[in-house]
Amino acid sequence: MPTIRVPLSWLREYVEARGSADEIGRGLHMSGTEVDRIERPGGGWEHVWVGRIASLEKHPNADNLQLATVEYGPGREKTVVTGAMNIKAGDVVPYAEVGAKLRDGHGDGWLTLEPRKMRGIMSEGMVCSEKELGIGDDHEGILILDSTLTVGQPLADALGDPVLVLELQPNRPDCMGVVGIAREVAAVQRVALHEPKLAKLRYELDRALLDVRIDDPDGCPRFGAAYLEGVVVGPSPKWMQERLVAAGMRPIHNAVDITNYVMLELGQPLHAYDADRLKGRSLVARRARSGESLKTLDGVERILSPDVLVIADDERSLGIAGILGGEDSEIRPTTTRIALECASFEPRGIDRTAAKLGLSQQSAASARFRLALSPELVPLALARAVHLLVEHAGAKLVGAVDVYPAPRPRPNVRLKFSDIPRVLGVEIPREESLDALSRLGFQSAESKDTLVVTPPAIRTDIGIAEDIIEEVARIVGYDRIPVRIPDGPLPLHERHPLEALREPVRDRLGGL
Repeated sequence: MPTIRVPLSWLREYVEARGSADEIGRGLHMSGTEVDRIERPGGGWEHVWVGRIASLEKHPNADNLQLATVEYGPGREKTVVTGAMNIKAGDVVPYAEVGAKLRDGHGDGWLTLEPRKMRGIMSEGMVCSEKELGIGDDHEGILILDSTLTVGQPLADALGDPVLVLELQPNRPDCMGVVGIAREVAAVQRVALHEPKLAKLRYELDRALLDVRIDDPDGCPRFGAAYLEGVVVGPSPKWMQERLVAAGMRPIHNAVDITNYVMLELGQPLHAYDADRLKGRSLVARRARSGESLKTLDGVERILSPDVLVIADDERSLGIAGILGGEDSEIRPTTTRIALECASFEPRGIDRTAAKLGLSQQSAASARFRLALSPELVPLALARAVHLLVEHAGAKLVGAVDVYPAPRPRPNVRLKFSDIPRVLGVEIPREESLDALSRLGFQSAESKDTLVVTPPAIRTDIGIAEDIIEEVARIVGYDRIPVRIPDGPLPLHERHPLEALREPVRDRLGGL
């Protein structure tokens, strides 16, 4: 199954998600978006919280010890004994409750906290130093945290950026980006969704600067491109590099990083070409010529066959469409003009080509194009990438083009309200069903018992009534569907006539 990594800070940029990483992940998981695990780069602490020292007093039996009453969430307080003198009432500090596993402040090993009497007073947990948390060598004083942190929040969420690792069903390409997951969280939690900032594209471009053509509309139904000049190639912003690394990609430079960033954000891959190296100033989606060769970005010279879709200029192939770019047209430190490609490709052709060339596991682009990505992502991703190139690479947009000869129609799915309880086995009120669909961005029209539903343009997995009913079920909650034993007779298994022949033939062949 396709896997994506979503840093929590990136997710929160687009949705006002409530709760911790665990709570957000649980909500996604229970609505059908499978969360495989949550990784915590800032520390894998369990039972360690953001706490506040509610009160501080001298230990009655020891001059060098203090009693700290620590609040670490609504209605949660514990008293700990500490020898640290750098804390005061009101300080926000790390609090580890009984059961937490920490570094030994006096050695190099690990210890698991247990209740402990210190000079006659029971200490339930501890407030922690850098060394005990494993993030530094200081053991003399307690780590004082930012006072704006939420008391009761898991420390791993506060100090690190948790990463949700999701395993998606192949029919949900709309979730292959951070914004897609944010859209799911917004629907589940009934919270606001924020869209990325987009450039306003001007769809007029002199063909003498860039000529965009589709020679194979079956393999490439939509081809968008933008022409930018004044580009200054250099390092991308630190925050962008950090997010790319957290999402599993290696930063290179701003031009390439931005195309990867937008792919991770929206799910739509893009590719940037050095416009001055395009022969005939052209970008063409066509089939490879028999015996045509291409040296790809991984340094391998590949012999292409006519069933391989390529992006080319007027003289030669520039890259294997939707899978891997060519070495000759890559962005260089001296590049100042960029032709930015953003296209839609037929998924089965991408799948066959990637498998044939042994690139199925190597290309983040092919992992997405092998799914049925919506062509409607093309102008969105192009506008987002242009915005970032203007902001972080000094680029100036000259113009854009969008070739879309046969737009994909959006389906109108007809069903009856009575179909919902018939399929689910539980009554869902009409208003609740309509609300669930509305939260997911579906448009609906009702007349008596009939419902006509139009899915969002980015959803390519909706085509029949059962698809709509599944959407209702997962948003109102699968726990609403009762579990019961089938009450009718089970159908008899009928063996295929060839089975009776297959078994003795297999036995005899094995005997020979």
